[in-house]
Amino acid sequence: MTNLQRVSLSLLITIILVTGFTFLASSGLFDYIETAFYQERVAEVIERDVRYKAEKVEKFNDLYFGRFENVLSELDIGKIFAPNWDREYIFRQNNLFDKLSDEYQGFLYARFVDTERRIHYSTKESDVERRGEYRTVYKTLDEEMTSIPVEELLISDDENKSLYIDGNGSRLIYRFPLIDDLGQFRGTALFYLSRSQLE
Repeated sequence: MTNLQRVSLSLLITIILVTGFTFLASSGLFDYIETAFYQERVAEVIERDVRYKAEKVEKFNDLYFGRFENVLSELDIGKIFAPNWDREYIFRQNNLFDKLSDEYQGFLYARFVDTERRIHYSTKESDVERRGEYRTVYKTLDEEMTSIPVEELLISDDENKSLYIDGNGSRLIYRFPLIDDLGQFRGTALFYLSRSQLE
């Protein structure tokens, strides 16, 4: 076989292959292969990743719901709403929230708010109106103190604990009903957590 014949044969094979692939591409065979095999595999990978992340988020929330419930169980809810506190209670409460801040770096602050929007306890310094020896007086929670409408933050007596996601403030807000020893609904406990802890 001469060089001219080899070149001609190679050119003919190339033209036939290009024509064949062009025909297959226009007939939709490649779309079928992509749909049947590639996209299915990508969907499986994405679904597995979403399931994994959902499990992590669920474990994360269970951890924080559990920890905040433990904090509430260590508090005397009725005393929070009392006009005066004794030194021992003030000391125990401050230690409890200091420990919480040390254990969970993303913990921002906590607020205990009654049904009339009055704050009865807060770890956020700007919530303090005035401080006395046995009692700290806090401000009333209003729209200037939070970027979230107050009605959305507070929960009613027939609601259970819940999570509020503040996308604008990059915060997670864990909300709990405050129920005293007599079984009376007193207000809402709000625990603010930085969303960066979730990442």
